[in-house]
Amino acid sequence: YVEYVCDEPSNVCGGWGDRMKGILSAYGLSLLLNRKFSLLITKPCNMELILRPNEVDWLELRSRADFVQLNSSNFFIRENFGLVKEFETNNFMSYINQSYYRTSNIIKLKTNLMMINAVAKNPTVSARLKEIGFNDPKKFKLYYQTYNWYKKLFKLAPKYDKKYSSILSKAKPNKSTFLICSQLRIGGKTQANNQNDEVFTQGNESMKFWQFINEKYVNERVKSNDTNYRIFITSDLDYIRNEAERVFGKEYVVYNPDKPSHIDKDFRGAIQNDNCDGIDSTIIDFHMLQHCDAAVMSHSGFGVLGTWNRPEPSKEFYVFTKKDQNELRRNYGDRTNLTFVKIEDLEKDLYMGHD
Repeated sequence: YVEYVCDEPSNVCGGWGDRMKGILSAYGLSLLLNRKFSLLITKPCNMELILRPNEVDWLELRSRADFVQLNSSNFFIRENFGLVKEFETNNFMSYINQSYYRTSNIIKLKTNLMMINAVAKNPTVSARLKEIGFNDPKKFKLYYQTYNWYKKLFKLAPKYDKKYSSILSKAKPNKSTFLICSQLRIGGKTQANNQNDEVFTQGNESMKFWQFINEKYVNERVKSNDTNYRIFITSDLDYIRNEAERVFGKEYVVYNPDKPSHIDKDFRGAIQNDNCDGIDSTIIDFHMLQHCDAAVMSHSGFGVLGTWNRPEPSKEFYVFTKKDQNELRRNYGDRTNLTFVKIEDLEKDLYMGHD
């Protein structure tokens, strides 16, 4: 087994975007090593209450009668950017097959990095990738596989699927409704529940998002009396959703009515066990992004991976970021002088905190 683990209050697992990087990397690793995949997230609550296995039974491991007799080894990368960078060039298959991993029943992976992207670049894995159907190694990257792997791994538990379906019916009242999605991750000290978040978007720049959406998608529809569109908003701040309603009209703006939250920072140090209240809104919003016909996103893991979680990941996808990604490599926290850049122009160069 390869098991993604996020279980200790003191450990930083990251928000849902960071966790998806780790979860999908762990699943990719399980394919490389021909092992089964398992998932354990109990921080800040038992995540299987919200998400259930779809095609891949990631709960099987802990239901085994002999579970307590299985041995395990820890593959804890967390935020070790240097080690992940080495995975591009070192003999990764030899590294991961060294005796204490090879003989372990369970390899426990903890990371919030896109480890599998680095592994996909490594020439020592190309033969194995071909064996599992990836003749082009770059197709093993999350840009190409988020939609396929997320769909294999997850479906919403009935209670939360009902909430999701209600929001989706408003966002897509019919099959031809054009759905524009926008995530505004503000961060910083303006966030209601957290004083330690990094800044992703300047709070006064939300109007730039609305102007861009108007110019790109809405104005022409208004001129032609086309009302068959909706705008789905997800944000870490309530006022962003209300501001969008004032700009576009309440009848066109859709959002999750529950209070937004960051599942790591807003619940840091807290384990809620079987109470996932306040956390499900993040997962449902991520689940919603797979239906976007167009996406205008802050440069954050949640928005980027959520929009990659579509059959056509680059379709009408714009990121509010630096034209020159090297500026973010030099200072990832510098979120000044941002503009809207089409993802197709960034796919090979989009900087997500590490290469």
